[in-house]
Amino acid sequence: MKTLETVLAELSETLDEINNNNSKAEKCSRCGAVEGEPHPTRGFEVILQPIHKHKADSPEVCVICRLDQLKRDAMETNTKPNPMNILRQYGLIIFFGIIAVLFFSGMIMAQPPGLPGSPSQAPIDGGLGLLAAAGGAYAIKKLRGGKGKTK
Repeated sequence: MKTLETVLAELSETLDEINNNNSKAEKCSRCGAVEGEPHPTRGFEVILQPIHKHKADSPEVCVICRLDQLKRDAMETNTKPNPMNILRQYGLIIFFGIIAVLFFSGMIMAQPPGLPGSPSQAPIDGGLGLLAAAGGAYAIKKLRGGKGKTK
């Protein structure tokens, strides 16, 4: 059976171990930044987080290293850009660009006519001459009162 003194000694040793573990500063596994102290390159207080929160064995790193790793992971998985993502990101810009091109292309192409040149002479021959002769013959017929009058 243990005496009271041995139990108290064991408790004090256990408390010392707990305090040593809690006071021991945790570091980022990538850049070595100490949790609770200013980040060596950025200057903000370091907070350690697991890289992948859904994985239990994920190492704890500072926020900067976590974001860098997540970017690398995203770049590895998305090697080919998705056209729908491009359309979602730049859809309004593309839409208004097309509208501007359609609207302003008419203005660019529509230019006032130049000064008139000398008029081109139209030859009077062929069909126009025959038409004039037929009109003259019809006029003469009406003036003379030709055949075909019915009373």
